[in-house]
Amino acid sequence: MISIERSTAPQLKPVMEGIRFGSHFSDHMFTMLYYKSVGWFAPRIVPYGTLTLEPAAAVFHYGQASFGGLKAVRGEDGKIRLFRAEACLAQMNARCAALSIPQIPEDIFTEAVMTLLDLDKDWVPALPDAALYLRPFVIATDPQLQLRASESYTFGIICSPTACYFTAPEQPIELVLGAEANKFAALPEGGIALPTEGESIRNPELMNLMFKMDGRIVTPETDDVMHASALALLEKLGFAAEKRAISAQELLEAARAGKIEEAWSVGMETGILPIAALRFGEALLAIAAGATAKALQAAVSGILRGTAEDSFGWTKEIG
Repeated sequence: MISIERSTAPQLKPVMEGIRFGSHFSDHMFTMLYYKSVGWFAPRIVPYGTLTLEPAAAVFHYGQASFGGLKAVRGEDGKIRLFRAEACLAQMNARCAALSIPQIPEDIFTEAVMTLLDLDKDWVPALPDAALYLRPFVIATDPQLQLRASESYTFGIICSPTACYFTAPEQPIELVLGAEANKFAALPEGGIALPTEGESIRNPELMNLMFKMDGRIVTPETDDVMHASALALLEKLGFAAEKRAISAQELLEAARAGKIEEAWSVGMETGILPIAALRFGEALLAIAAGATAKALQAAVSGILRGTAEDSFGWTKEIG
């Protein structure tokens, strides 16, 4: 049973036009604790506020932590729809397992998400392409410096109203090859560092790339929920897609030869973003806009906003 402490000082809701992603937070958050000898306990919803951690907490020193992301959208009919919560938890739990972090119980997670959305439903924006983004996270809290899995954790969920990921929604997105040394380095607005692993490209943070070449969609392998959803929708729309490694050289040569018919990224945080160019050094190789990304965006938006049938059963109505 989740205990609830309602906020007695509701915050002013931000103006959504031009809002920065993840810069404002709703009135409530969820937390629960874990001790190895007890398991998960003390699930509660409280007013949004600070967490207190010791300087020796393992998350600060060894990075034992994981996070996920999901969206709640207010449709044209006024109903709030939550998108793929179970799949998002499954993805997060798989990543937790790889980090020796205990699994998050599905029943508690579901109750926490639904209760948070009921409490903070007024924070779900009504604008097209806007959403309330939920960020579940888990951090290791053992105050010790040994290199071992923590025996205590804090799990939380915070909520943030969001519109476009970039402050300029019409800004063309450029993939920048060779800029992967520092993922936090400043790039021009719309510039995204394209990391590599050996000869192959990797997806940038929070984004999953798709390229249409010779009539076929190719995309790097990933376990991302939004990526899997996009592939299922593309198949339904009649587009063939192949998950495989893509080398930086292949991508560069295809761009130089004009063989990239279209490119875009998908992500829970970023939505669907057309890629306008590939930059390598001083060279800027343009990529034409196409109909595939627009069709995919329309399909996703239709499901989220209730204007199209959710034949996959991905959404859950709130209230």
